[in-house]
Amino acid sequence: MFLLRDKKEFRKVYEEFYPFIFGILYYRLRNKEDAEDISQEVFVRFFKNFNKIENFRAWLVTAMNYEITNYYRKKGNTSYDNIDPLNFETNSSYVYEDGCRETILIIRDAIHNMNNFSGGDEKTLFDLIAIQKYSLRQAARFLGLSKAQVEYKYRKALRRITDYLKEQGIYKAGDLL
Repeated sequence: MFLLRDKKEFRKVYEEFYPFIFGILYYRLRNKEDAEDISQEVFVRFFKNFNKIENFRAWLVTAMNYEITNYYRKKGNTSYDNIDPLNFETNSSYVYEDGCRETILIIRDAIHNMNNFSGGDEKTLFDLIAIQKYSLRQAARFLGLSKAQVEYKYRKALRRITDYLKEQGIYKAGDLL
């Protein structure tokens, strides 16, 4: 049973984290309605489990990743690759005569290949810093980590992505052109 104090605390946490969760979902999906639907599912689940949760940030990020997968399974998609908003292979507007399409595909694969991350939290950290332009300090504050922890995890992810690109034969930026 929710107490009045719990409702106020829930509302405070909701107001703090909803823009973040929605922002990541909208960035990943490029569809406002789907991002709103999944955000709602995340926060309904959050509300039901609110009294049991110790680390709100970590729980919400994990729930968000779970709900993305669950949402698209319900729609009949079986893998995250099928729902990738940057699915350049099927978008003819990205097929350029100068070969940029292959470059885009290689980069997309590098940053969406979950093998380049030690888990969903590291992927979220990468998205915050590399894509949404959070500073290390902002990402640390948001994820409840120290700046040193964020810097270490981010460097590990970058190293894995660099290694992945090297496996693809890309050793310097010029190799992409």
